[in-house]
Amino acid sequence: MNNVATGKSFITMSKLINPPAKPRTLLNLKEAIWHNYKLVELENGTIGVFLNGEFVTPSKLYLLDIAKELGVSILNGNGNPFNTRQLGSLLLKTIR
Repeated sequence: MNNVATGKSFITMSKLINPPAKPRTLLNLKEAIWHNYKLVELENGTIGVFLNGEFVTPSKLYLLDIAKELGVSILNGNGNPFNTRQLGSLLLKTIR
């Protein structure tokens, strides 16, 4: 904000300080285990992949490997590749 009379600018401290965000644990909606992999779909739709109990990234590379081994197409009805969430959800249904 500007004070025209004095030519000085000022800003309130509340505008400068952001309160720390509280971490939130998301619930697992679906889980499936296939060989050494564990696929997890979180409540926000994110797909997590665990290999031998350790979280691995990027998930899509592992999902593509699993799809290939299961013989699941990675293309949708229009011939476009599934995104990570779509492919993960499809694999979860296939494994379960």
